[in-house]
Formats: sequence, C-alpha cells, structure tokens
Amino acid sequence: MRRYWPGWVVRCALLSVVVGLVLCGCGKPAPQPGAPGAPSARAVSSKADTVGLYGAANATFMLTTREHPNTVEITFSFGPKDASLMPVAGDWDADGTTTVGTYSSKQGMFFLTNSTKGGKADLSIRFGPKGATLVPLAGDWDGDGRSTIGLYAPATGLFYLQNSLKGGKAEVSFGFGPKGAQVIPLAGDWDGDGKTSVGIYSPASGTFFLRNSLTGGKAEIAFRYGPKDASLLAVAGDWDGDGKDTVGIYSQESGTFFLRNILSGGNADQTVSFGPKGKKLAPLAGRWGSG
Repeated sequence: MRRYWPGWVVRCALLSVVVGLVLCGCGKPAPQPGAPGAPSARAVSSKADTVGLYGAANATFMLTTREHPNTVEITFSFGPKDASLMPVAGDWDADGTTTVGTYSSKQGMFFLTNSTKGGKADLSIRFGPKGATLVPLAGDWDGDGRSTIGLYAPATGLFYLQNSLKGGKAEVSFGFGPKGAQVIPLAGDWDGDGKTSVGIYSPASGTFFLRNSLTGGKAEIAFRYGPKDASLLAVAGDWDGDGKDTVGIYSQESGTFFLRNILSGGNADQTVSFGPKGKKLAPLAGRWGSG
C-alpha cells in the first residue's frame, strides 16, 4: 500500500536539486550512505509487503509474492498504453489486500481497480487540475483501514490528500520539503500507529526525509541509504511484517530492489531481482491478493 513512482524526477523537468542539510531544514549531519548488499536469511511474516513493477508503455503490472519474491507471480494489464500514466497501490475496499490504479495527469483522474485481474476501473476519481505536473500517492491517512488518494506538487512542495475515495478539494494539504526540488514522494506508516504519513527521497543525495504527521515542518527522520544516483527510484513498504513501513530503492539499470527493514542507512536486508534490466518500469509495493 505504499507506493511510488518512476522517473518523474526526469519527466517533471523541475528545477535544480536541493539536497543535504538544506532539504527539509533537517539541521542534523547526514549519516554516511549505506551500500545495498545481500539479503538477510530472516523469515518473512505473512503480513509482509512484497514488490511489483508497472510498465506504462504496455499498461502492465507485474507483482511478486512472499513465496516467490524473485519471480513474477501475478501479471495483468490495466488501462491504456500511455507513457504518461503513473501507478498507485492501495487497499481501496478495506479487504486487507492491496490492488492498484493509475493516475492521468493530463486528465486529472485516478482509475482504481479492486482486483489484480485487469479489466475496467472500479473507481474513477477526478482529483487535481488537468495537465498539472503532479505525482500520485496513496495511503490510509486517517487510519480507518482503507487506502485513499493523494497528490504531490513538486513545484510547490505541497501534498494534497483525500480521506475518502472522491474528488473535489483536498481534505488535507501541507508543505513538506523545498519547492522545485527533484525528489520522489513516499507514503508509509513509519511509526506503526496505523496511519500513513509521507516522506520524500532525493536520489541525487541518496537521502530519505520522513514525517510522522500530516503537517509541514522539519523531517523527523532523515538518513542516507544507497549511493548518490539520480537514476534510482524509491519505494516504501512493510518488508518484514512488523507493522511499520520502511524504505527501499529500485535500480532500473539492474532490475533490482534493495529493501531495508529499519529506517536507517546500512546494507540491504532484502535484495529482490525480478525486473528486466534497463527498462523504464515503476516500482510499487503491497500485500497483493490473487483476485
């Protein structure tokens, strides 16, 4: 249910990168970057999230399972073949499993499905202006057990969130992070309180900045993880099933996820390689259902 997206860093064509201690006004020395490494042998809970990929060019989702983390176990097409579409993942019907959706910035529309079989959208929601450079995200912002939608505006550093699956004006809005920075937004339950909050990831500095409440202010958690590499993408999920979301990075070049079980730098706790090398695919995560 925690989610994220491809080269908006490139596609958004936003201003220069603002990184390091300036980003979010963190004011603390950043830890040294950790190098993603080998996976741990630790048993994975049945409540853990696994990863997936979305290819906008062929409108295809490819999802893994706990039993076979390095193999595509669920694959389906959803929506049109449109390189501008961006994926989201969430539990839209509160049944305990994650499904997917897409967001069209051209239309200002979310298209969500309650299954992992493809077909027509179960929900179509107009949220956000047409043609704006916005990045979609999803989470359980109010802790009611159901994922809803949100948008991040890179040009202003503002998050716009809905507590229900409907359009209209944002029910929650706040700024987090600098305006115009080339960062990737994240959504996750970092402290395990049952409510999703947000964060941002700077690929150029390899740094995550996370917030535990849906308000502006300084980052409450900041750390470097992985190399400084503007091509890397970010993802968030509960990889070990302990009730708290942590982070990961995805390398399109190698088709590999490097996942961390604690919110700090260091080596990867899990390494998952199932994506094709060199393909522009978007990473996402969830507790996928089979139907």
